Amino acid sequence: MDRREFCWCLPLMPGALSTVLAAAAPKLQTPTRVPVRTVDASGRFVFVLQDLLEHPFYNWPRTLLRYLVEWDGPEDLNRWQLIRTDTQESVSFQFSEVESTTGHTRAVLNFFSDLPSGARREFVLSRAEKESHRKAEVSEHRDGNTLILDSGVMRVRIPASQSIRGVAPGPVLQVSRG
Repeated sequence: MDRREFCWCLPLMPGALSTVLAAAAPKLQTPTRVPVRTVDASGRFVFVLQDLLEHPFYNWPRTLLRYLVEWDGPEDLNRWQLIRTDTQESVSFQFSEVESTTGHTRAVLNFFSDLPSGARREFVLSRAEKESHRKAEVSEHRDGNTLILDSGVMRVRIPASQSIRGVAPGPVLQVSRG
C-alpha cells in the first residue's frame, strides 16, 4: 500500500475499529434520564460542579444543565429559587417534564452554567419565602413588519404576523449576539 492509499484509508479507521471493539466489548447500558436529586433534611437541593483536572487550556462553556428533582407529596414549583452560592445571585431556571401525583412530585430543573478551568460552582435550589414572580427575560420590540426578540445575550429579528403579497419572508431574518 502506498502513502496515498494509506491517507485515503485513515478516515475509515475509527469506524472499522469501533465495529470490531463493539463486537468484542460487553454491552453497556446508557442512562436515559438525568441524575435524580431528592430534597435533603434542610429542604434544599445542592448542585456542585467542580473541575478537578485544572487543565489550563480547557473549560466548559455556558451549557444547559438538567437535573431530575423529586419531592414527597405535592409541591408548588413557583415557590422555589436557585441561588449561586459564591456570588449569592439568583440564577434563572425552568422546570420541565413535571409529573405530580398526590404523594409525589418530580420535575426536571433546567439552568445554564459555565465552569472555568479549576473552578467550582455550587447552586442551591431552595423554597422561597413567597411565590416567585420572575420578570420576563426576553423583551419584544416591534419594528415595522418585524419583531425583535432580545434576551440580552442574543437578539433575533422575525417577521410579525401579516398578510403576504408576493414572496414570504423567511422565519429568521437577523441574528445578533450582543
